[in-house]
Amino acid sequence: MHTLYKFQAKERRNEYGFFNGAIMQESYVIGANRNYCLSVISLALFVLALGGIFVHALLRIILKKKK
Repeated sequence: MHTLYKFQAKERRNEYGFFNGAIMQESYVIGANRNYCLSVISLALFVLALGGIFVHALLRIILKKKK
């Protein structure tokens, strides 16, 4: 029975992530579950925001030198 428990725990880790398999069976923890698509979208938005800030700063520096 002990090896069956180890096998089930290992399968849950593979399916849900490292701790999610254990957490999902006992309680709900905010932020324990992740959606891959939302992670990619949020990362893309973050990179676009940083890119926008960089371009804005660069344009301000270039236009200031022209005056």
